[in-house]
Amino acid sequence: MSMLGPFWSRQETPDAILAIDLECWLDVLEVYSDEEIRRAWAEYQRSGPRSARGVLYKPDPGALYQIIERNRAPAREAEYRKMMESIKTEEAQAEAERRASLPTYERAKEILREVAAAKTDKPDGDV
Repeated sequence: MSMLGPFWSRQETPDAILAIDLECWLDVLEVYSDEEIRRAWAEYQRSGPRSARGVLYKPDPGALYQIIERNRAPAREAEYRKMMESIKTEEAQAEAERRASLPTYERAKEILREVAAAKTDKPDGDV
């Protein structure tokens, strides 16, 4: 976590506190790649909150988390659109197959004639 070096003074911060702070950062950011974290850190340095004198405030892991998630949003949206298009295509294909399996008008008329003929051929009492 060398990026946090400017915000810590090793002499003043006990090792136990540093360890807890690092664990917190890892808990929040462990699912992201090193590259995503580096890009988020660079963005935080460019646009993160600053004091009245222009000094960058120490970030918390949530600040980088929000930047990474915001950067991931376009890819997630594209993946979602692709998935929805795939679902629509599958549904259209299933509907086309269902319609193709239905009898044609001519075949339906033929089935009705066959049923009617079968009914008239049976003696009374037979079902």
